[in-house]
Amino acid sequence: MNLLGWNVLPDNCSVEFVFEEGPTWLKALALTPFFDRFAYPTAVKRGLGILWCTALSEVEIQTLESLGWKVQRRDKNIEEKFFEGSFAPLTSNSKHQHFRSISLTRWGRQMAMRKFVHKTNGTYSNLQNGTLPVEL
Repeated sequence: MNLLGWNVLPDNCSVEFVFEEGPTWLKALALTPFFDRFAYPTAVKRGLGILWCTALSEVEIQTLESLGWKVQRRDKNIEEKFFEGSFAPLTSNSKHQHFRSISLTRWGRQMAMRKFVHKTNGTYSNLQNGTLPVEL
């Protein structure tokens, strides 16, 4: 679905939406089946969409920023990867569980997976507190 070109993005870009920083009604919209598709263009307009690209020209960056995107020209650091759940070291508290997501929206599944990864690795309390584990 192409709404006003907000989702026409360059190749090799990683997209992140930070609904956590948005208003409550936008979070609820992002968790509502069918209507969640309208939350993403609204999040971009409000500056809650982040693009992680290392190879963009100034013209492309200005065009994307005029649409509301925040453009990061670097890779994510360890802290950012830890909180998103793509980097969570295994600890002695690790548990073996099977992941079952009952969420019906993309953002809901993303939040459920993040929670699952941290609970499995024993770092869920760090995620809740916003702190990094000592092992990093």
